[in-house]
Parts: sequence; structure tokens; C-alpha cells
Amino acid sequence: MRLVVLPQLIRIALPGLSNLWLILLKDTALVSAIGLPDIIRQAYIAARVTQEAFLFFGLATLIYLVLAVISSFGIGAIERSVQQQDARR
Repeated sequence: MRLVVLPQLIRIALPGLSNLWLILLKDTALVSAIGLPDIIRQAYIAARVTQEAFLFFGLATLIYLVLAVISSFGIGAIERSVQQQDARR
């Protein structure tokens, strides 16, 4: 049953799961990743202490961008894998 239902489930559920993952990345702190509000808050604290706002907000932007791009590539790889498995059947 697992070999029949799971591939069908992944193919149908993957677009919704990828959207939810990116929303969670933007709005909340996860166990394995830092959310955008947390990055911005830490950058604001560091910029206020050192008076170098551009440096810290630029770094926060790069950190968030890297997290989002890595997530996007990972989700894209999973989607391609599922599509290839569907094409073989």
C-alpha cells in the first residue's frame, strides 16, 4: 500500500506543501531555519548598537535570500523527481 499511495500523495500534495513551507519561512521561526521577522529584529538590534544599519540589514537580506533560494531549489528537485517517476509509469 505504501508503494502505491505515497507516490500519488506526493504528486498531489507537493505544490501546497511547498507554498506552506515558504510561508512558514517568511513568517515564523522553525527549528531548522530562522524566520524573516527574527532576522530583521536581530539586524535592527545590531544596527542600533553599532550605527551601521546598511551593513546589518543587507546581511539580513542576504541570509533570508539564501534560505529562500535553497528551499526553492530543494522543492524544485523534489518536484522534478516526482515528475520523472510519473513519466516512467
